[in-house]
Amino acid sequence: MINGYWENWANPLNPMKGSDPSSPEYYMNDFKANTHIFYSFLTLAKNMTDPNQTPYWDGKAIYDTYTEADILEVMKPSTEKHPYEY
Repeated sequence: MINGYWENWANPLNPMKGSDPSSPEYYMNDFKANTHIFYSFLTLAKNMTDPNQTPYWDGKAIYDTYTEADILEVMKPSTEKHPYEY
């Protein structure tokens, strides 16, 4: 295994040309040397930026703090075989 860590506020170092910045493919060049990514930061509250909100978990999903989307919708598992996978 080759593990990597990525914060949700981090910009790509080498973005995939021609891909949509809101798409996971935009970051593919930065991730391709890893077999697993530790992605941060996640939250139980959907919106952590609203100062008037009392954070609570709605029981529906774990959310990406950057997009406020269900993490399972934001991060799709890759079906491609890693180049170092035997």
